[in-house]
Amino acid sequence: MRRATCSSTVPSTRLSVILDPGVPAGLQPKLATVAKVMLFPTDAYALGALSNNIATDAWFTPYSPYKSSLTGQSAYKFAEAYQNAGHGQWVNSMGSTYALFEVASRV
Repeated sequence: MRRATCSSTVPSTRLSVILDPGVPAGLQPKLATVAKVMLFPTDAYALGALSNNIATDAWFTPYSPYKSSLTGQSAYKFAEAYQNAGHGQWVNSMGSTYALFEVASRV
């Protein structure tokens, strides 16, 4: 079996062209690490089964081991409150956005 590493800059809107097993290019990666993709649940939904085996960094998850220095609220409780308020599923950008308030409160 031949192993290869491939690196490329591809917009997430064209990701399906690369990862679709039906594309005759012969490229069938077992794992793809892609920047700026799947930051929001709708991104994964749009890719459907092609979102399997895609790795991306996580800026925030409800399972982050941090608590707010302002409220003492855990990441889990923060995400839960967001969802219970009717804003939909938590998203990656929540943590960094909230962190701005944490920093501003100390200045």
